[in-house]
Amino acid sequence: MAKTVSIEAMIQVVNNRNAKSTVSAEMRTGWNCLLESILHDAGVYAGYGYLPAENVPAGQLPGVVRCADGSKASEFPDESRREYYLHRKLRK
Repeated sequence: MAKTVSIEAMIQVVNNRNAKSTVSAEMRTGWNCLLESILHDAGVYAGYGYLPAENVPAGQLPGVVRCADGSKASEFPDESRREYYLHRKLRK
């Protein structure tokens, strides 16, 4: 039996896992690569942002640490901590 999964649902799953998981960065990188491939193939890639410390589990490395003045990102401790954006074609 064939099943289909919505791309929007896949984005939500990966975003949730990237924010809440405590697995290795390599595992998250795998999820991210698969999702990006699907998004590009479907023509709905809209980019991503890195998750700050307040959006990841305590004791885990964030995706970004911003400069004290908030003007720009200064460090990227764990680049697998991403939040993918929803393309305009997928918005309801």
